[in-house]
Amino acid sequence: YMAAPSERWHFFVDTEKAVRRQVSVETILHNIRMAMGGYRLGDVKRGSVLEAVHIVIQVPRETRSEIARLADLPIQSDDGRIVPLSELGSFEPVAEDPIVFRKDLRPVEYVVGEMAGRLGAPIYGMLGVEEILADSPSPDGVIMSGTLTGPPDDDLESGFEWAGEWTVTYETFRDLGLAFAAALLLIYILLVWEFGSFTQAFVVMAPIPLTLIGIIPGHWLLSAEFTATSMIGFIALAGIEVRSSILMVDFTKNELEHGQPIEKAVVNAGHIRFRPIWVTNLTMMAGSFALLFDPIFQGMAISLLFGPVVSTSLTLLAVPLGCLSARRSFQRELEAKRRRQGEPAGEGKSMAVGGDPRLLPTANAHRHSS
Repeated sequence: YMAAPSERWHFFVDTEKAVRRQVSVETILHNIRMAMGGYRLGDVKRGSVLEAVHIVIQVPRETRSEIARLADLPIQSDDGRIVPLSELGSFEPVAEDPIVFRKDLRPVEYVVGEMAGRLGAPIYGMLGVEEILADSPSPDGVIMSGTLTGPPDDDLESGFEWAGEWTVTYETFRDLGLAFAAALLLIYILLVWEFGSFTQAFVVMAPIPLTLIGIIPGHWLLSAEFTATSMIGFIALAGIEVRSSILMVDFTKNELEHGQPIEKAVVNAGHIRFRPIWVTNLTMMAGSFALLFDPIFQGMAISLLFGPVVSTSLTLLAVPLGCLSARRSFQRELEAKRRRQGEPAGEGKSMAVGGDPRLLPTANAHRHSS
């Protein structure tokens, strides 16, 4: 936006001649404004409209662009005579005032560019510009390097600030990232509150990173950018996968309370909950397909369409493996529940953990032998 020096034509009124011909300066300016198109006669009355349509009087463009023809513009004096404009003054070229841009009380010059192509995200163009500037010192000898999130630190030397689309992109993903982190923390707190175990809550949330395994290739296959709506779909999909994990962990705990070994409990949980989990995800994927070609919500549709294909399959594998790894947590919880119910730790239905004979219900055998 750096404008080159330019000139404009300015009409200087000869006050002595104007007074002698009984023409006021206001009359001269009024006629010049009408000729150049800056005078409004009124507006068109078209009933109830939001914006008025003004009637503007002006001479044709080809006439306005010729100073010699404008010099013949007739000006009416106070006594009714017609005086040519050239007899009341003269047109002279004068230097145009330079355009001064300021931001935050700092003098700036704006440089804009449009990102397009395979690498259309702003960050790629920004890194390319900084790479070029590394070998191009500014007029004051400074190697400029801008900050991604704010203005330069020093006002006394050259620098630059990234703005425009990058600012919107950065603030959007920053806020969504903070919201996602807060959501994960809140989900973890609620899971710990519900299950009473830090380990089990971690097992339930373990499949969340697996959603990216389907989301990223989905964007690549459709040549779509990872937008803010894609991030929203990722956050929503994380909540859906947590719900599926809760179903499997809760069903596994029910199986363990009925005396099933941990290996059989996780197999039964995956077998019985397989159909409800997939029916729910297929319903969501079918609804997301309707937004797949929307220019704004395409990213969210891709996340909700391709994410469950991989994440749900891996969830049905990762959650059982997590339950097997956290078998001690399930055992402690089961024993604590029995103690609260007044039942001896080894009596009644017991949990066979990994086929270890030391954890089998030996108390029943002693009771029957007596």
